[in-house]
Amino acid sequence: MRNSNNTQRWLIVTVLSAAYFFAYFHRVSPAVLAPYLRRDLGLEASALAVLSSMYFYTYALLQIPVGVFTDWLGARTVVAASALVACIGATVFAVARSFGVACVGRALVGAGVAGAYVPALKTFSTWAGAREFGTMTGMLIAIGNVGALAATSPLAFSASRIGWRLTSLSIGLVSLAISVVARIVMRGGLECSATDAGGSRRAGIVAIASAAKEVASNRQVLLMGVALLGKYGPLMSFTGLWGALYLSAIYDLSLVSAGNILMVVAIGYAVGSPFFGFISDRVMMRRKPVLVFGMFLFALSWVPFVLGIKLSSLGLGLVAFVMGAAGGGTGTLAFSVAKESISPKRSATGLAIVNTMSFAAVPIFQIVTGWTIAHMERVHPEMLTGRYEGAFVICLAGSILGLAAAALSSETLPQERAGTTSNRVAARGDAYAPR
Repeated sequence: MRNSNNTQRWLIVTVLSAAYFFAYFHRVSPAVLAPYLRRDLGLEASALAVLSSMYFYTYALLQIPVGVFTDWLGARTVVAASALVACIGATVFAVARSFGVACVGRALVGAGVAGAYVPALKTFSTWAGAREFGTMTGMLIAIGNVGALAATSPLAFSASRIGWRLTSLSIGLVSLAISVVARIVMRGGLECSATDAGGSRRAGIVAIASAAKEVASNRQVLLMGVALLGKYGPLMSFTGLWGALYLSAIYDLSLVSAGNILMVVAIGYAVGSPFFGFISDRVMMRRKPVLVFGMFLFALSWVPFVLGIKLSSLGLGLVAFVMGAAGGGTGTLAFSVAKESISPKRSATGLAIVNTMSFAAVPIFQIVTGWTIAHMERVHPEMLTGRYEGAFVICLAGSILGLAAAALSSETLPQERAGTTSNRVAARGDAYAPR
């Protein structure tokens, strides 16, 4: 029986990871597809920024509902329904012949993949104690960033061979398969089930009211939201939109070569996410100092771009890796701090609120940086470097804001020695009291 449960757990982890893989893939794909989208849909920089940001509008708006419905209906229903919506969105995007239809498709994709991350964290929280949750979260983010890797050079290669439309349509079919498999595999109570959440309409309404009240008085949750806001908006502006165009213009790289640099960011993210989680869980046994250090590294990585320093290939790769590793590691730790600062009964809703704050920043940063770049293109078309430096100043300012929020946070990791059953139970039950 135990072996059967372990097998099912691995199947559930595989489904959740696959859903999150494509959440990341869609998130950063406009950076590589930007030249094709500008050509085929006739978009200028500001319009491209709006198109890319449609994903983040719907993703951010649906995070709290996703958290509530995960607490209420269970992860299986939410993941299956969300993957189906992602399939529809990718299909609409693939056949779009106008800016408006492409925006609708992009928005539907964002709505669909919105139901991947929070249900996964909720499911993991029922399995892991405080000393394992950070590591498991890091592993999930690492797998997601394999999706980001796939959206760099591999996506560029696919788009150049079979076209971006057929590529998008194929990805939609994969999302349909994930929806079907989720309904089949996520059974038997090992995922976060509706019974765990209360299973009634009244329970759903109470969950919304309780979560809103808790977050309004929970300083830790708000600080983690601000930290992720300051990190994720800048990161997605670079890796998810302007990175390939910047590298092509300033470093004279081909689209595939620019995709390789973005791949290094994604590799750093994939490495940093579990690494920072492991260091926090098992080595430092602290959240705050590791989180603050990661936010500092992330802010530091923007300095060469802001100052207009043209790096060597090795230097550019190193900065890209540091940006990704610090970005991934801080995400892992911020969600861990948030989870440890709220009641387990409302964990999905609370994590969704933090995620909402994170993603709400992305369309703002992308549109503001897009406006800045478009303005410089019109006023100073001869200044290739200058048109991007102003946008990167905005990104650096956001990362400093995130660093300040991390510095103001409190330690949340329980200080009991890990390793005994009693300590693990205590850590799981008492972790939501900030320390």
